[in-house]
Amino acid sequence: MKKEVIRREALKRLNQGKTYKEVREFLGNEYDCICSISALRNWKRRFIREDEWDLKDKPKAPIRKTYKFSQAEKAEVIKLRRLDPWCPETLKYNLARKNIYMSASTIRRAIKEANLSRGSVMEGKQLKWIRWQREHPNSLWQIDGAQSELYPGKWIIIVEDDYSRYCLGIYLVSSFSTNIVIHILNELIRTHEKPREILADNGSPFGGSNKSSKFDRWCKRQGIRRIHPKIGKPQTAGKVERLIGTIKKERNRRVDLEQTRYIYNTHRPHQSKDGLYPCELYFEIRTIPIIL
Repeated sequence: MKKEVIRREALKRLNQGKTYKEVREFLGNEYDCICSISALRNWKRRFIREDEWDLKDKPKAPIRKTYKFSQAEKAEVIKLRRLDPWCPETLKYNLARKNIYMSASTIRRAIKEANLSRGSVMEGKQLKWIRWQREHPNSLWQIDGAQSELYPGKWIIIVEDDYSRYCLGIYLVSSFSTNIVIHILNELIRTHEKPREILADNGSPFGGSNKSSKFDRWCKRQGIRRIHPKIGKPQTAGKVERLIGTIKKERNRRVDLEQTRYIYNTHRPHQSKDGLYPCELYFEIRTIPIIL
């Protein structure tokens, strides 16, 4: 028996003044149809509200609207990708600032079609991490250093604000020592004021795991809380580690470290920050022009 026939008989009896219970019993005896009172109420309500209801079920398939992007919009994707080989999620936010709204999957497909991507070894894999971040600028700074093949015999020291991802400074030094780290932090404090906390790994420039080291004593004199990550857990300082990796990837494109810092702070949106740039978050501003 078709549903519309059963509904027609049910509505006919409801209009005749029958109770919901009586109509339910009638449908069970006459059509062997098990129907709840709430379903009968919904049928009656819909019949009253919709003048042209044919008593049939609405299609359950979702209505999909497809949009075909123009060649000019696709060309803009390729242009941004060639300018800065960032991931599709990052490019999505920069495209939105140009009033081009594409999903990350569409951008990824366009990049692959243009042979500008070799794919990712992590594609299709999900990793469970406990993400954390501070809620205000200068609540926590992360600092770390690394060597790069682009600068033989040199060290790159980076300081990053945890909340905004704003790169406070990139320094190229001949040695990575406690005195140099303290000198760099003193310079940044004069410019940006002091943070409440500093997160540094357990490397020798930061005194290792010794909480009475020269670096720890300096933090205490400054009124800054030093955070020691757990040994064997480098992902604790993952934000500054990621920034170091970004700089190494772009070393063949931008030799000048200050230019790299400028692009990172003013042109690279962050997924965890709704696509805002680090400078917008750190200085609490919202309008930064894209200079390409």
